[in-house]
Amino acid sequence: MARRPRRTEKQTRDLVMDAAVEHVSTNGLRATPSLSMEDIIAAADVPRATAYRLWPSREIFATDVLDRLARGQSTPTLDLEAIETAVHAVAAEVTAGAEGIEIVGMLMGTIIEKEFDLLVDSHPWRAFLAYETALSSIPDPDQRARLLNRLAENEERTTHGIALLYGRVAAALGLRPRAEDSLLVAAQASRVLARGLVNDAVRETSTPQRRHADRRCLRESTCDLIRAALDTEEGAGLPSSWPNDVITEIRAELDRAGFR
Repeated sequence: MARRPRRTEKQTRDLVMDAAVEHVSTNGLRATPSLSMEDIIAAADVPRATAYRLWPSREIFATDVLDRLARGQSTPTLDLEAIETAVHAVAAEVTAGAEGIEIVGMLMGTIIEKEFDLLVDSHPWRAFLAYETALSSIPDPDQRARLLNRLAENEERTTHGIALLYGRVAAALGLRPRAEDSLLVAAQASRVLARGLVNDAVRETSTPQRRHADRRCLRESTCDLIRAALDTEEGAGLPSSWPNDVITEIRAELDRAGFR
């Protein structure tokens, strides 16, 4: 029997939590007792003794799993390489004389389509949906309230991050928000729409045709939301370097948010 590699405590925690996410994604989450600690440890292929040292009780283990599941909604779906590919694909499609307001709609629509495809097949997102559904059945009222607060905090933080990203991309394209809260409102609306359409697409009753329609609806609606929130900055033109400028701004925002 092959010996397991030596791992740090963080590596062990990450392996077990990743296995927990996949377990919930596959089996659902009815309530805290439905988490099988032994099955998850076995799937993670870590020593039982190490796992029980890190989680000396099932309650501590379940709390950590629930905290990890709560982060599913803010898990970044596209890495910088995929975003760069999307930016260059849009740049190749842009015709001479195109304005920033047109480009920002094409760009965000392309990115949101790619995110839709990844989320539909994402274990963390499916696990997060199961977690969200099971929250009301957690028997401990203090734990339930704490997790609901964590959920709301993550939602607010993620939405603000999306609005900041919109703002950075807009500035690189010579655009500005129509009003102080325009981008935040657009981010909130886009997030609600994306969650609803992704949730619809992951249902067992969803068909490829329905998924395609959801994907197209998300792209077109996101384009409309972004364009409605922005206006051309007076005196600002579209720089020829806009693809690299946009990538630079997106990289900076991912770094700020700790996603890279």
